[in-house]
Amino acid sequence: MKNVIRRGVIEGFYGHPWSPRQRERMIDLLAQWKLDTFLCSPKDQPNHRIYWQEPFSELALAQIKSLVDRGKGVGVDVGTSLSPGLTLEYSNPQHLDSQMHRLSQLNSIGCSLVGIFLDDIPGDLQTDGDKKMFSTIIDAQLYFTNTLYERARSQGITMEFIVCPTQYCGIGNEEYISTFGTGLNADLKLMWTGRQICSPTLTYADAAILVRSTDHKPFYWDNYPVNDVAMTYQLHIGPLRGREPAMIENMSGYLANPMELFESSLIPLRTLALFFVDPHSYDPDKAWDIAVSEIFAVQSERDAFHHFGRTVQDSCLNGDASPDVSIVLSRSAFLWRTRDSTSACALLKELSTEIAMNSQTLLSPNFTLKALQSEIHPWVVKYEMGGRAIAYLAQMLAENPNFGDIARNEESVERLTQILHELHSNRYRVFGDHLEMMIRDLIDELKWAVDRIKK
Repeated sequence: MKNVIRRGVIEGFYGHPWSPRQRERMIDLLAQWKLDTFLCSPKDQPNHRIYWQEPFSELALAQIKSLVDRGKGVGVDVGTSLSPGLTLEYSNPQHLDSQMHRLSQLNSIGCSLVGIFLDDIPGDLQTDGDKKMFSTIIDAQLYFTNTLYERARSQGITMEFIVCPTQYCGIGNEEYISTFGTGLNADLKLMWTGRQICSPTLTYADAAILVRSTDHKPFYWDNYPVNDVAMTYQLHIGPLRGREPAMIENMSGYLANPMELFESSLIPLRTLALFFVDPHSYDPDKAWDIAVSEIFAVQSERDAFHHFGRTVQDSCLNGDASPDVSIVLSRSAFLWRTRDSTSACALLKELSTEIAMNSQTLLSPNFTLKALQSEIHPWVVKYEMGGRAIAYLAQMLAENPNFGDIARNEESVERLTQILHELHSNRYRVFGDHLEMMIRDLIDELKWAVDRIKK
């Protein structure tokens, strides 16, 4: 078993699993980016969590072996995981035997690592047999995990075990994780997502709490850029942020969990690779520029995507989802409120024109990166919609610069209310909240202007 601090990717999202070809590309890119691990653990692949007791079929095993062999050819360790927890009876010897059989199958094809995943499962004992044999769910999970590992070692299986507990985030000294961690065999790696399921930061100090309470350094399952479940309408295409360089000194491994959107995931994953190349000099925005430049060969497409991509950076890692557009909108609002509607109008018109041109490029049938275009299409549609809204703001200011025309004000309120409804009804996150908040404020200003004139 290698004693390495792994760095790579885990296909661990909820949603449609990646295709074999996408997994092959991921392995090749990991090697190119100087990362060393790919753990193929798709939540919604039926044989992963639902039919976990069944042996791997010949086809499934052949597919895993193909990935393992490809990884060996380029220096990337490839593994998968066992995820029996949804219907596992910890005291049932047949359940333990079924997982031993799967381990033997994986060992026979050269897998060097395996995950034992107890995440997102019932947190209490479910069967009479378990309640009779164990006092707590922690006792049951420790028995099952440690016994599985010890039996594997006794049979000459030397794969590295990475265990994801049922509580996999928090301060790190809670009763469950402290008891589970100290009871877990010292040879097993303990997965941890940080303070939250999707953690804004990962730091040395936070890891130190986990180490003190569990006697295990965190093996990070970093839930970025994943956008499953409640995050479906966010396009996590921005750079890796909030990862303290010193965290590397206090971890046993790191795997990033990407999106179901394979092509889109490559951009933030590339920034992750750049972080690990030189963490102390890492600049998220520069890394993102590098990632975009590497993916786009056509300059016009690169430029269009660059502006669009800077409007969809909504995530737990980023406090400003649309920094460039936010600046323009804030500046234009200041200008019209200080009686310089002409300059405000010019700024908004320039921005709306740029968005329209970029949208045309990104939606063009001649766009060269077809798979990426398909993935980002819903967000580009919302981006284009926002551009039209900004164009209307420019037109409104040009026609009624000081909000002194009651009829135009009332017409504008009606139109802006309609625009706001259209934007809000489209759930895909573009521009953060800034554009909708600005429109709401403007509606209130126009109504106030009407009331003031009437008085």
